[in-house]
Amino acid sequence: MPLDPVVVERALIVMAVCAVLQVLMMAGVLIGLFVAWQRTRRLADEQLAALHARLDDVTVKVQTAVNAVDRVAGGTNALVHDAGDVVRSVASAMAAPKTVLLAGAARMAGRALARWRGSRAARSSHWEERHVSSSR
Repeated sequence: MPLDPVVVERALIVMAVCAVLQVLMMAGVLIGLFVAWQRTRRLADEQLAALHARLDDVTVKVQTAVNAVDRVAGGTNALVHDAGDVVRSVASAMAAPKTVLLAGAARMAGRALARWRGSRAARSSHWEERHVSSSR
């Protein structure tokens, strides 16, 4: 088959047009990808900003709750400390009569022991006087 220059020329023109169309389509796809990337990035930034705002709100609420728990814990600690003081005061007040009774009993026992020693010493000295004087 003989090659006709007109046919070859037309084939080359068609190929050049197809190559230009392919380049234009690729450029369109790249522009579309770039626009889609920009929109996705902007949407992601907006979503992250909303998430940060919600996290800030939650953080404030959690901090408020933590502060409330700290206040309650401090109040509870003071209450338990005061209750311990009251219990110790009541216990010492309850123990005070026992202590007074024990101190009084010890004092009376000491006096009774002193009297017994005194009477024993007196008897002993009286006995010695009798025996010493009778042996003379």
